[in-house]
Amino acid sequence: MSETLRDLVVSLSLQSDNFTRNIKSVNKQIQEAESHFRLAAAGVEDFEATTTGLSSKLDMLQRRLSLQQDVVNQYERALDASKTKLGECSNREIEYAHRLDDARKAQQALKEQVRLAAEQVRNYSTNLGQSHSATIAAQQNLDALKGEYRASVQEVKKLSGQHTALRKSMQNAADAVSTAGTSLNNARAAVRSTEAEITKCNKALRLARTDWKAAGDAIADSQHTITSLGKYMDAAQSRFRLATAGIKDMDTSVAGLSAKLTFLQEKLELQEDAVVAYEKALRAAQDQLDAAYDAGDPELIRQANDAVSDATVALDNAEAAVRETRAAIKDCNKDLNTAKSLWTAAGKSLTEFGKKCESASKVMNTVGRTLTTTITTPVVALGTAAIKASLDFESSFAGVRKTVDATEAEFASLAASSRKMSTQIAASTSEINEVMATGGQLGIANEYLTDFTRVMIDLGNSCEDLNADEAATSIAKFANVMGTN
Repeated sequence: MSETLRDLVVSLSLQSDNFTRNIKSVNKQIQEAESHFRLAAAGVEDFEATTTGLSSKLDMLQRRLSLQQDVVNQYERALDASKTKLGECSNREIEYAHRLDDARKAQQALKEQVRLAAEQVRNYSTNLGQSHSATIAAQQNLDALKGEYRASVQEVKKLSGQHTALRKSMQNAADAVSTAGTSLNNARAAVRSTEAEITKCNKALRLARTDWKAAGDAIADSQHTITSLGKYMDAAQSRFRLATAGIKDMDTSVAGLSAKLTFLQEKLELQEDAVVAYEKALRAAQDQLDAAYDAGDPELIRQANDAVSDATVALDNAEAAVRETRAAIKDCNKDLNTAKSLWTAAGKSLTEFGKKCESASKVMNTVGRTLTTTITTPVVALGTAAIKASLDFESSFAGVRKTVDATEAEFASLAASSRKMSTQIAASTSEINEVMATGGQLGIANEYLTDFTRVMIDLGNSCEDLNADEAATSIAKFANVMGTN
C-alpha cells in the first residue's frame, strides 16, 4: 500500500513540474513575439496607423494567439489529469475508509473475545486449579487471542495512517482541479482578448488600405477653410459698419448704397468660396462612405452616412445664401441707379463722384482681394469720378450734421452753399465743410454759418500764419464772449 501512495505522489509531482516548465516556455515565446513588434515600431511615428505597422501587429497577434491556444490546451490536459487523479484519490480514500472500518470492527470483536477468554481462565483456575488441563488450554487460547488483538491494533493504526494520507492527497487533487480550472478560464479569456485585438487590427488594416484617412484630412481642410471664410465675413461686416458710420439715409444715398454694394460684392465672393469648400467637404464625405463600405465596417458606414447628410445640408444652405446675396446686389444696383439719376438731374460732378466710390471699394476690400471688375453696369454708367466726389462730400458733410442742429431743408441749403462756395474761392468742399462744422460746434447760428465760413476761409487764405479752422475757432470764441450770434 505504501508503494502505491508513493507512486501517486511522485506522478503528481512530475506532471506539475513538467506542466510548469511548458507554461513558462510558452510565456517566454509570447514575450519574444511582442518584443519583435516593439522593436519594429521603435522610432517610427504612428507606426500602428500605417499599413506596414498594422500588418506587423497582426502577425504578432496571430503568433500570440497560437501560443495562447497552446496554453489553453495544456491547461485543459492538466485539468483532465487533475480530475482523474482526484477520482483515483477519492476511490482509494473510500476503499481505505471501508477497510479501516472493518479493521476497527475486527479489533473490537477480538477485544471482546480476549475479555471472555480471560474470564474463562479465571473461572477454570478458581474451580479446577491452574494445573488442570482445562485451565491450561483456556490460558493458551487467551494468549493466542491477545496476539491476534495486538496484531489488529497495529492493523488499525496502519490503516488509519494510510487513510489520513489518502484524504490529504484527495484534498491536494481537489485543489489542483480548482487551480487548473481557474488557470484554464484565464487562458481562454486571454485567447478571446487576443481574438478581439486581431478583429480590430484586421478592421483597421482594411480601413488603412482604403482612402478613409485621406478623405478625413480633406474634410478637416475644408472645415478649416470654411472657418476662415466665416472670420473674413465677420471682418468685412465690421469694416462695412465702420465705413458707413454717420452716413444718413443708407438705403437712398449714393454713398450708403455704394458702400453697401461693395460689401455685398465682397460677401458674394466669400460665399462662393464657401460653396467651393462645402463641395470639397461633400466629395470627401462621399469618399469616406465608399471607404467604409470597402472596409465592411457598419459603424463607420453609419458615421460616413451622417457626414454626407450634414455636408449636403451645409452645401444647400451655402448655395441658398449665394442666391440671396446675388438678389440683394441686383436690388442695390437698382437703388444706386435711381440715386445716380437724381444726382445727374441735380447737376453733380459725375467724374469726381465715381472716383470716390472706387476709393471706398478699395477700403472695403478684404483678404487681399482687388475688386477691379465687380462694379456693376448701372454704377459704371455713372462714371467712377462722379461717385468719388459724392462720397468725399457726404463724408466731410457728415461732420456738419454732427455739430449743427438743423432741419433737412437747412442741411440741404448748407450743402448747396458749400458746393457753390467751392467754385468761388480757393478751397475744396471738404475744407469748407470742416470750417462749417467747427462753426456749428462753437455755436454760430445756422443762418450765419455760410457767411461765417466764407469769411474764415478768406481770412485763412489772406493771413500767412493763420488757417481757416484756427480763424473760425478764435473768432467764434470771441463772438461767444461778446454775446453776439
